[in-house]
Amino acid sequence: MEREDRIFENIIKILFETQVSAHYYHLNTRSYAIHNALGKYYDGITEEIDNFAELYMGMCTDYERIHAPESISLSYNLHDSELYSYFDEVANKLEEKYLKYGFESEILRDRLTQIIQFIRKTVYLLNRLQ
Repeated sequence: MEREDRIFENIIKILFETQVSAHYYHLNTRSYAIHNALGKYYDGITEEIDNFAELYMGMCTDYERIHAPESISLSYNLHDSELYSYFDEVANKLEEKYLKYGFESEILRDRLTQIIQFIRKTVYLLNRLQ
C-alpha cells in the first residue's frame, strides 16, 4: 500500500499544479473564451480532487492524511496557444504513468479515468478557442 500512497500523493500534487496554473492563466489571458474555459477547469478540478482524495482515503483506511506538496511547479510564460498542450501533457502523464500501473482497485482507476476525461475536455476547449 505504501507504493499506492506515493502514487496517490503524486497525482494529487499534479492536480493541484493544474489547478493553480489554470487559475494563474485564467487571470492573465486576454481571451475571454480562454478565461471562461480555465475558470470552469479550476472550479471543476477542485471537486475532482476532493472526490478522488475522499475515495482513496475511504478505501485505504490506514491512510492517515494528505501530505502537502513540498513545492508546486508551474509552467509560467505560456502563450494562450500553448495552454492546450500543457493540459494535454498532464492528461497523457496521468494516463500513461498512473492509470495503467498505479492502482489495483478498479474503482480508483475509474475515478482517475473521469479526471483524465475532465482534463481532456479542457484540452478540447482550449484547442478550439485558439
